[in-house]
Amino acid sequence: MPQDRRPSRYALVLALLLIAALTIWQPVWWARDNALESLHEAARQNLELYTAYIDGELAKYEYLPAVLSTQYELVRLLREPRNPYLLQRINRFLQLANEVAGASDIYLMDRDGLTLAASNWQHTRTFVGKNFSFRPYFTEALAGKLGRYYALGTTSLQRGYYFSYPVHEEGEVLGVVAVKLSIAPVEFEWADALGEFLVTDPDGVIFISTRPEWKYRSLAPLSAETLSRIRTSRRYADVEPTPLGMLDSQPRGDGASTLVRVSQATAYNSFGDLTEGVEEAGYLMRSSPMPAAGWTVHTLTSLDPVAMQMRRAALLTVVVLAALFSVMLFLVQRQATRRQRQRFEQQAKIALETNEARIRAIIDGTRAGLVTIDVQGRIDSFNPTAESLFGHRSAHFTGRPFLDLVKADHRPACAEQIRTPGRADGNMREVRGLRADGSTFPMELTLDPLPVAGGKLIATIHDISELKEQEAALQRAHDELERRVLERTADLVATNTRLVREIGEHRETAETLRRTQAELSPAGTLAARGPTPAG
Repeated sequence: MPQDRRPSRYALVLALLLIAALTIWQPVWWARDNALESLHEAARQNLELYTAYIDGELAKYEYLPAVLSTQYELVRLLREPRNPYLLQRINRFLQLANEVAGASDIYLMDRDGLTLAASNWQHTRTFVGKNFSFRPYFTEALAGKLGRYYALGTTSLQRGYYFSYPVHEEGEVLGVVAVKLSIAPVEFEWADALGEFLVTDPDGVIFISTRPEWKYRSLAPLSAETLSRIRTSRRYADVEPTPLGMLDSQPRGDGASTLVRVSQATAYNSFGDLTEGVEEAGYLMRSSPMPAAGWTVHTLTSLDPVAMQMRRAALLTVVVLAALFSVMLFLVQRQATRRQRQRFEQQAKIALETNEARIRAIIDGTRAGLVTIDVQGRIDSFNPTAESLFGHRSAHFTGRPFLDLVKADHRPACAEQIRTPGRADGNMREVRGLRADGSTFPMELTLDPLPVAGGKLIATIHDISELKEQEAALQRAHDELERRVLERTADLVATNTRLVREIGEHRETAETLRRTQAELSPAGTLAARGPTPAG
């Protein structure tokens, strides 16, 4: 039979585990969707703010090359590039314009791309004398258009965005004026923002990032042709872009957001070299193009909050399930405890009844009188010996004061004994018991508390009538012995007195004889000797 139950138990356990897993999975999935939706909305708002911020920063300088190109002094310098006085004036003018506008650099190039004047003309790394004809922004402006370009400066090695515009006279393009903007403030302003911000060029190369180690990395592997073009334009100087390490992507919702996993280093040194291991991180990626600049702005929001929400939901669900399970277990346990308690109570009742019956048999069979007394000093029960001693039936005398069994003059002492039973100075007392017929008898009374009776006492009574009779007989024998001893002692005293007197009389007679002999002794001596001769 147990072997038949075991598979069913396993099936029940598996079913409960499956139900628990499904119960946990559903809230966790809901929490994931809600958290992703919140991240999606936050990413959308941040992306709009960041894009607007970059557009605003670029818009502040977009007009500047066109305005500068209208300065006739620039035309004159392009016509007279060897005029030192004019060159000095244009250098100072560009320096002042750069300081007022807050740009990084402003410089003027001739038709061949050679820089004639620059705002940094006094710096050690001045653009003056440098040729930038290889830059796309130069060729665009030389073609008569507003040039836009992002690149790493070949001279300053600083990232910048370039605006350029042709300088022409009567329809003829004489040169190009360019304005360079520093990209660093764009990163600095958003370095502490929620999530990561990226800006990629048309080739997908990251050139602005709140994560320094991601700069000059491409979102996807670049073709050989693209890499060759980047090297030719020297957009990133001597740096060759490498893939970021985007492992996979999963579009979400309307396709505006994508779940991506990025393999990233845990630490870099000051040179950008990997110093520790690589780990994977999950992000919600959202992108927005900037057609005018040819860029794409991306936000990568960490999925850690989603994982945290999922963990919280799982933990909360587990806690709720644990609470429900605990309540169910408590109810089942309480029911089992109740049944067990009832079983124990029944067993205890049976044991108590058995014990009481055994004790009752012992009490009934003992030769001592036993009376149980309640806390109020009233009789609770008699044993047969007590009934015989006092002549009362237990059923008739139950509930009566115990002191009614004691002679009146002994009751105060018994009352004190009832109040303080089992004292260290002894709890046995000799009193006189009062029978139903009014007669009394000597008894030995001992009062002790019952350990499990809630304050009840048990009185142990021994009839000591025979003992008292024996004590009286012994006392009479003792008294008779003492009387006889006294009589014998009196005879001995009289005889002794007579002997003493007789001895005294004999002593007096002897003394008289000695004196008589003494008196007679000299005369006899003289008669024996005869007459004494005359002298």
